[in-house]
Amino acid sequence: MKKIALMMLAPIVLAGCGGGTGEGGDDAPAASDVALANGMPTVEGFEESDVSGDRKTEANKMHEVTYVADGSVEDVFDFYKAHYTEAGFGPKNTYINFAAEDPDYGGYVQVFSESDEVMVHVSPNKGSGEYSATTQLGDGFPLYEGVAEEDYDIRPRSSGSRMVIFRPDADPADIAAFYRAAGEEEGFALRSVTYSAGNDKESIKVNIVDQDEGVKVTAATYGQ
Repeated sequence: MKKIALMMLAPIVLAGCGGGTGEGGDDAPAASDVALANGMPTVEGFEESDVSGDRKTEANKMHEVTYVADGSVEDVFDFYKAHYTEAGFGPKNTYINFAAEDPDYGGYVQVFSESDEVMVHVSPNKGSGEYSATTQLGDGFPLYEGVAEEDYDIRPRSSGSRMVIFRPDADPADIAAFYRAAGEEEGFALRSVTYSAGNDKESIKVNIVDQDEGVKVTAATYGQ
C-alpha cells in the first residue's frame, strides 16, 4: 500500500516547532542583485532573460512577474518567506502541495491566517489511508498537537479523498513547518508552494512550481 518515495528536490528547511535549521534561515538562498519590475527580489543566479511574463492590472494595483529560478521549490519558498518576514509582512495563506510517485498518495495542506484566527485544510489524496482523529489524518499527515477530536471537521469527496478542517491556536509558520517535516519523513516532494503575506499598505503572493527545467516563480504585488 505504501508509495514509492520520490527523490527529494532538495533537503527541506524546517521552521519553528518542526525542528531543523529554521524556515527562511541561514540555509535559504541569497538574493541576487536584480529585482523584478514590480520590486520583488529574486534568488541568486537570476538573469533578466529568465522572465517569461510581466502584466499589470490597474483596478487592484496588481503587478505580476513570472520567471524561472534555479534550485528547488523548498529553497525558493524559504527565500521569499524569510525576506517578507524580515520586512514585517504577516502571513495570510500558505498552500503546500505534496507529490509522490504514486499519484494516489500525497495531497496538500493550506494554512489560512484570518485576523486572529488560523484555519488549516489538510487534504490527503485518496490512497493515503484511513482518517483517525487519534492517530492520523492520512498517511504522511499527522494530527496537529492540541486539537481535540471534536474540533476536526471531515468532509469526504467524491474522488475518495477527504478534506479535514481545524482551527488550532498556533503560529501559521509553525503549522506549515510541522507538515513540511511530516511530508519529508513520509518521502513526499514539494510539487508547489503558494505563499501570500501583507502589511497595512500592500500584499504579495508568490507561487512556486517544480517543472522539468528549473522552478517557475510567479510573483505578484498588490496595492503599490
